[in-house]
Amino acid sequence: MSSDGFVLREFAYFDRQKVEDFLSGIENGLSKETTETARQINAGMKGKVGLPGVVSLEADLGQKGTTLQELKTATDASLFQRLYGHLSKYKQIRHLETIDEEVWQDIKDKEMLELVGQIEPSTVQILIEMLKSVMPLVKFQKNARKNKEMLRMLTSFHDSINIKIMLGNYKFVASLPKAKMRVSQQELSARYSILCRVQRKLQKDETFDFFSFVPGIRFPREAVERMIETFPSSTKAILGKGISTEDFIISYPAMTVTPIAIYR
Repeated sequence: MSSDGFVLREFAYFDRQKVEDFLSGIENGLSKETTETARQINAGMKGKVGLPGVVSLEADLGQKGTTLQELKTATDASLFQRLYGHLSKYKQIRHLETIDEEVWQDIKDKEMLELVGQIEPSTVQILIEMLKSVMPLVKFQKNARKNKEMLRMLTSFHDSINIKIMLGNYKFVASLPKAKMRVSQQELSARYSILCRVQRKLQKDETFDFFSFVPGIRFPREAVERMIETFPSSTKAILGKGISTEDFIISYPAMTVTPIAIYR
């Protein structure tokens, strides 16, 4: 998108605090209100007046002007456009709709990306939302009490939506605080642009589990496998497929990103 001209965006997610922080750093402070002043001038009349045969006199009929002042409050859209304009001007945004290995290797930590692709909630997210509604009805298989308590703890902690964007075989994963969402989880499952900042690229021997987005929770692969055993067979019918460790654990090539805004 061009930093110039008139741009309209529909936001599905917006982190105003991050936008303000970045703008404040760029502009050495942030003005949330601006005053625009305009002066409207009525052109004065200046010339000679008189009668034929009589000495003409020069007359200045003067000028009349009106000063107009307008107080403008910075909105989410205006703040974002200012930030996007700065980043575009200094070529600080890498726009990606497709990707190859050369581009992937060139992406650096903390770099700003504008990804364009289909957003999908993670399988973990779908299961947690499902468990919130059916928890009282679920019949657990092994270690029922322990597993039920563990899953209840996960659902009570989970106040974000975990998502992924696939560009070919390359995975971008993120966690979106629900308080900053502007659409439902169902509406989020669509093609959007997402302005984000790279947090970490996985190395070839690294993995990342979606539970890592929840502070204080870490699940080794063995724990994930044990947890999968607790899910009832009805989850397969709901998801349309069986559950595997790959639904919970992200492997190379992948990176975690911090979203700033999601829009179209």
